[in-house]
Amino acid sequence: MPRYLLSLIAVFFLAGQASAQHSPVSPQEEVSVSVESHQCGDRVTTACLVGEIQSFLAADMDPFRRQRTMLALAQAQLADGLIEQALSSYAQLEAKTARAEFLVSYARNLIAEGDNESALERLREADTLLTDGQSDLDRLNVTRQSRLIAEAFAQAGSGEEGRAILDGIAAYRNLIPLNPMFIALMLQVAEAEAEIGFRAEAAAIVEETYALMLDQDVEVTPELILQIFETWASIDAAAATEAAEELATIIGKHDPSAFEFAIWTGLSSGLVSSGDGNTAFLQRAQASLNDAPGRVTALLLAPKLADAIREADEGEQARLLLERAHVEAMTLPSPIEKAAALFALAEAFARADSPEQAENILNELLVMSEQAGPEGAMLRHFANAVPAQLASLGKVDEAYELAMNADSGIREMAMMTVADKLATQGHFQEAMRFLRNVEGEIAVMMMAAIADRLASASGARKAP
Repeated sequence: MPRYLLSLIAVFFLAGQASAQHSPVSPQEEVSVSVESHQCGDRVTTACLVGEIQSFLAADMDPFRRQRTMLALAQAQLADGLIEQALSSYAQLEAKTARAEFLVSYARNLIAEGDNESALERLREADTLLTDGQSDLDRLNVTRQSRLIAEAFAQAGSGEEGRAILDGIAAYRNLIPLNPMFIALMLQVAEAEAEIGFRAEAAAIVEETYALMLDQDVEVTPELILQIFETWASIDAAAATEAAEELATIIGKHDPSAFEFAIWTGLSSGLVSSGDGNTAFLQRAQASLNDAPGRVTALLLAPKLADAIREADEGEQARLLLERAHVEAMTLPSPIEKAAALFALAEAFARADSPEQAENILNELLVMSEQAGPEGAMLRHFANAVPAQLASLGKVDEAYELAMNADSGIREMAMMTVADKLATQGHFQEAMRFLRNVEGEIAVMMMAAIADRLASASGARKAP
């Protein structure tokens, strides 16, 4: 699932933790109008999105759904420049996470207007909402929101306050035993700290987390190893390279494995993306790809190596790697493993500007799902992700037909994923076509995100 959509779902899942008590109903909620009113016609604007979201509200609405919808409305009103109305909607929010989300958006508005002092006040208020009286687990559960606050602090000219928030989260690595999810979270914190200008501190977070992982003998996957070295190399090339060579030497004493491939691929990807210019490890990654016995894992990670090779201006070599991986993936005996590898390769061909190959692979996936036997349910999971990839290739009508024909239990998720893909590409009108088939309040949450993107694109608000 796209990262953008995952973030949206996380925002509003947490916002749903509000009290079950109803807040007074405002006059704007007295009339319940179906979203089928289609207030956004031939052109999607922040104003019409406010109207669409407002039409979801009803006096007898479930309190959890109401909170999520009210936050979406407040966000859209901000994007449309309706500050007083947005503050009125904000006043009806009860969940701390929802209130904090709004305050960050409000602060960004103030920053765009040049009022950094007021923005800093709102950001401090948001941080207090998330931290006061919260347990360690509660604190970690709002890491994404805290990251947004930290980034906004840096935009408002107070990077040290943002750094302090991120350092506070990173400190939990010394208090709580590590697990793969916690390690991934620490990598996100390190990336955020690097983004706001504290690269040395960010590198220390990765290095110390890595050392703790080895000390605690945490069982990790090749995918996580790749992520560690990719993040580390993008922040501190020298330290990451030294650690990679040391770990590869230890692993190399045994039989070849996908872990060695993951090390060199992650290191290469991080170095290339950071502009380091060191492409020497790409050859090691390709050699270890050929030697890795865990072919399924290797094929799932091969697109990452192809991306790094392409970024190093070796587009033809990257394409050949993907083509060889495709041929091998078709020979995998397990339909589930084959489908997973094919889907990853289709995405990689799309990124490599090879739409025909990507579409061919997607069609192969659809044929597999139609011919599936006992594993059909799992294969249809991949088939239901195909519409979003087709939409990204410009095949919007085909994507719509497939999404409409998806299994009833996941049809809405297919619609949302396509809408997210289109919205990310700036195709807001087409995204709304899919959102109209989503009955849950997640639709208005995505509309609020589209409003925010429209406001940022128009210059009314600075991008985060």
